[in-house]
Amino acid sequence: MGEVEEMSLITTMLEKERSRNEYMREYYRNQIAALPKGSVVAKKAGNNIYYYLQYRNGPKVLSDYIGKESEKVDWVREQTTKRKHFEAMLSKLNKEHAEIQKTLEVIK
Repeated sequence: MGEVEEMSLITTMLEKERSRNEYMREYYRNQIAALPKGSVVAKKAGNNIYYYLQYRNGPKVLSDYIGKESEKVDWVREQTTKRKHFEAMLSKLNKEHAEIQKTLEVIK
């Protein structure tokens, strides 16, 4: 295999990887947009514990009431955990995208 063919093969492979990367980045962006941001916090009032979804909106920290310990609280916790996982995956994909772009610029 000649040098030109090898470079063409590498370029093709990187282009496919860039396409896969862009697809996954868009997928994670959409997933993140559909999930609640913030964290579940517990506040005690008297003998009761109430749960809130706490998140930032610009400089303000907002709290949305979820309820007492229930399935809804567990569900919100799962959703915020899932969002954090997706954000970490998106961050890795963004770094990978930058590396792919740099490599393609060098070999083209």
